Amino acid sequence: GFCTALFFVAMQLIFGLDFSYYSSLNGNTFNPDSGTIRYPGVFHDSQKHGQFLALFSFALLIPNDFWKFKGPWGNRLLFLFTSLAILLTGSRSALAGFILGCAVLFILGGPRIRAFFMAMAGMGALVLLIYAPQMTIFERSANISEDYLFRKAIWEETIDIAGDHPFLGIGLGNFEKYVTVYNQDLYLQNGEGDIIYLDQPENGYLKLLVEHGYVGMVLFIMIVLVPLIRGLTTMNKASKTYYLAFLVSGVLSWVLAFNTVYSLTDNRLLVLLCTYLVLLYFAGSDAVPIRKWGNKPRNNWGNAIGNA
Repeated sequence: GFCTALFFVAMQLIFGLDFSYYSSLNGNTFNPDSGTIRYPGVFHDSQKHGQFLALFSFALLIPNDFWKFKGPWGNRLLFLFTSLAILLTGSRSALAGFILGCAVLFILGGPRIRAFFMAMAGMGALVLLIYAPQMTIFERSANISEDYLFRKAIWEETIDIAGDHPFLGIGLGNFEKYVTVYNQDLYLQNGEGDIIYLDQPENGYLKLLVEHGYVGMVLFIMIVLVPLIRGLTTMNKASKTYYLAFLVSGVLSWVLAFNTVYSLTDNRLLVLLCTYLVLLYFAGSDAVPIRKWGNKPRNNWGNAIGNA
């Protein structure tokens, strides 16, 4: 699925957005006023595409021999191509999540992987210096204050709705139905002037809060937080592998990007996220053996993630 996503990006660069898995795409993929394109790849929405790429990219760096960092160079080159594809999605939140994941992995990783990220940062700075004015993601950054005020208004309305239904929320998938009847100012207009009521409040956490209430929100936070804590705890124990750092970085990239769009409706992203969380949660158990420093691996994490 990951290679397919990159393939679609390449084809869309050549043939345009007509090369798509869907008959119609989300309105955020093309701005008719400025002519800017945010490439959705094999996804319907460019923001979900960016989240998927950022989340999966860190699995590419999991080496076969973590002690000497002898992972295949092909995977590292694919990681570099993925960073470019994230820029092409035009998703600022996905890029911020990707940068956060890289920073976490830089801190938790060994000297070789730090050297890799330093070299990558140098090449990235050179590319951005030359091509930044032509990239959609940086053109959009000029309107960041306007975008924030727009989202802030939606968030405040959503918080008010959540306050009216604090415990169990308004029900799964009912956000659009609810605002259509009770909060009709939460809408957008397409290029033809048609009114489209929002199906999510431009924030994944607020959508969970308003639809599932505080009970569902707490459960969701625990589902994500507990595996992260277990993974970090296991990773910090003496003579244990740091394979978990790659998974932690991937999940944290999604945690940040989820702040701007509810992406769990896409099964590809949901399955990938759940795979990371399950591997993190069972890392310290016999279900997923952990290799010790200097010993041969009893389990190939790279294959485990790839097969999942």
